[in-house]
Amino acid sequence: PAPAPAPALPAPPVRYGGFIAGFAHYDGGELLHRLYRGLVLRLVRDRHNPHDANAVRIFIGPHMLGYLPRGPNVEIARRLDCAEPIVCRIERVNAESRPWKQVEICVESLSIARPWWGEGELPGAADDPV
Repeated sequence: PAPAPAPALPAPPVRYGGFIAGFAHYDGGELLHRLYRGLVLRLVRDRHNPHDANAVRIFIGPHMLGYLPRGPNVEIARRLDCAEPIVCRIERVNAESRPWKQVEICVESLSIARPWWGEGELPGAADDPV
């Protein structure tokens, strides 16, 4: 008998760290006061987007904050299409920055996702901006 095929190797983890495209054009400005480090956001594929076949929308609840930027969205869109668990969370919020740089996010494969709190910090601490 022929040897069994080798098992498929898992895809390498995906990671993006950067800003939300179009943040100033959607609900972000109105919700800025509700955004904080560690907040998990929802990614939704926008397969019918006429401008970008790999478009990935970013939401908090029913409110759209913007999109993943072109380029980094290609691999993340492919993984979402395959139902791979992907986590998107806020890394930094700076209301004083220009609108397109007010919210920095981190998108990771669930297999490499790490806690949002730093070493020595605990979630829910008194100074936590929740």
